[in-house]
Amino acid sequence: MTKTKILYSIIGLLVVLNTCILVVGLINHQPRPDDFRPENPKDIIVSRLNLDAEQQIQFEKSMHEHQAKIEKLDDSIRSIRTQLYHLLPNRTPDLARKKELIAQYMGIQAQVEETHWQHFIEIKQLCHPNQLADFARLTDDISQLFSKRGHPPHPPRNE
Repeated sequence: MTKTKILYSIIGLLVVLNTCILVVGLINHQPRPDDFRPENPKDIIVSRLNLDAEQQIQFEKSMHEHQAKIEKLDDSIRSIRTQLYHLLPNRTPDLARKKELIAQYMGIQAQVEETHWQHFIEIKQLCHPNQLADFARLTDDISQLFSKRGHPPHPPRNE
């Protein structure tokens, strides 16, 4: 056998072995818990509360109003954060302005929580008496279900 034939044989054998390893790996793949994507909040609420068609229509309307309010508040928070972090490059940052911006941020964050609270009050009002126990169980999980995965907000990027 020539050296070229030996080399081609080895390469062919390696290709076959790698293919076998990939096939076995794919067949035996066990999904990890973080491979699963959680449902979106709307689906979770509809499912856990067993909302009927009319309730779902009302919930959808409330949800869109809620999202619009939160989006405006989030825009305000981003603006304040941008202003806050733009103080950093100054040789001596304006500490009074920093304190003012942080107070504004905290006020808007309080509005965000109040908006969420009011939204869940509206959802509760949609519930029939037989759904209130399900609503109570849902409230036990609200902070975990609808959190942004526990990540703190990042400072704005320089664009």
